[in-house]
Amino acid sequence: MPNKRRVVMADVAEAAAVSLQTVSRVLNGSAGVDGAKKARVLQAVKDLGYQPNLAARTLASSRSGVIGVLIAGPAHFGMVDTLMAVEAAARRAGYYVVIATEEQARPEPVREAFVHLQRRQVECVVVLAQSSRIVPALVCVRESTPTVLVLAGQRDLEGISTVSIDQVAGGRMAAAHLVECGYRDILHLTGDLNWSDAIDRLRGFREFCEQAGIEPRVVEGRSWDPAEGYRAGRQILSDAVPRAIFTGNDQLALGLLSAISEAGLRVPEDIAVIGFDDVPGAAWYAPPLSSVRQDFTRIGEHAIAVAAELIDGKERRDVYVDAVVVPRASTLGKVVTSVQS
Repeated sequence: MPNKRRVVMADVAEAAAVSLQTVSRVLNGSAGVDGAKKARVLQAVKDLGYQPNLAARTLASSRSGVIGVLIAGPAHFGMVDTLMAVEAAARRAGYYVVIATEEQARPEPVREAFVHLQRRQVECVVVLAQSSRIVPALVCVRESTPTVLVLAGQRDLEGISTVSIDQVAGGRMAAAHLVECGYRDILHLTGDLNWSDAIDRLRGFREFCEQAGIEPRVVEGRSWDPAEGYRAGRQILSDAVPRAIFTGNDQLALGLLSAISEAGLRVPEDIAVIGFDDVPGAAWYAPPLSSVRQDFTRIGEHAIAVAAELIDGKERRDVYVDAVVVPRASTLGKVVTSVQS
C-alpha cells in the first residue's frame, strides 16, 4: 500500500479557501488576519493534521523557532523537574527544544556543548546548572547567541539573563521556621559546598541566626546523599546534640532521620528536622518531613519567557523565584493531613 502523501501548506490553503500567504501569517502568529479566515485556517490545520515543516519555516523566515537547552551537571531531582518544565513551557510558546548535556559541568566541555547547540540554529540557549564554575565558559560564547542561565544562583552577568530560586532566602526561611516553632539551639548540616545552592542556603541560615541572636552551628556535608546524612547524623549525635537541625536537602534529612532513630531519639520530641526541596515522598517520611519547597514549574516558565524576550531583542534581566516552607510533623509534632502534602 503506498504511503499517504504528506499534507503541505497548499492543502491547508485550498481547504480554507485562502492564499498561501494567509496560511503562513496565521501559523506564524502575525497580526491583521481576518477573524473568519483565521478560524478557517486553524480548522483546516486540525482537520488535515497539518504539521509545519521546520526546515522550510527556517528558510522562509530566518527564524528557526528552536531553543537549545544545555544541562550542565548531573540529572538530579531539581534538574530533571526544571528540564520538564522548560520543555513544556517552550512547547506552549510555540518553540521546539533541542538538548545537550555535560554531566561533569567542566568549563571546556560546556563551551563545546554550547557551540554544538549553536550549530543547530537555536535562537537562544537555556543553560541548567548548579555550579557557577561554568560562567566563564558561557561569557566566551554568549555574544553570538542569547543566553539564559537557570538555577546556578548567579545574577548581574554581562549579556546573560538569569532565572533562579532565591536560595539565600530559602536558608533564612528554614532557620526562621525552626525558631518560630520554639527551637533556638539549631544546627545546619550543609550540602556539598562545591555547589552554589549549598553556599547560599548556608549564608541565609547564618544571616538569620545572627539577626536573631543565635549562635549558628554548622556541620559541613560532603555530598547530598542519604548516606552522608546518616554519617553526619552519627557525628552530630556523638557531640552536643542540637534541639533542631536544618539539612541542605531532603536526601540528607532521610539519612539523618535514620541515624536519629537508631540512636533511640524521637523526631520532633527530641530533635526537630527540616529539609530543603520538598521532594516527592517527603510527606511520607517517618515522620512526615518539613521542607522548603522550590517551584521548578515556575522556574521553567520564567526561563522560556525570558528566552522569548531575548529572541525579540529585549534587554537581559534577572528573575528570582521565591521558595516556601511546607510545615509537617518533623518540626510541628502531630499535624493535620492538609499540611502534609
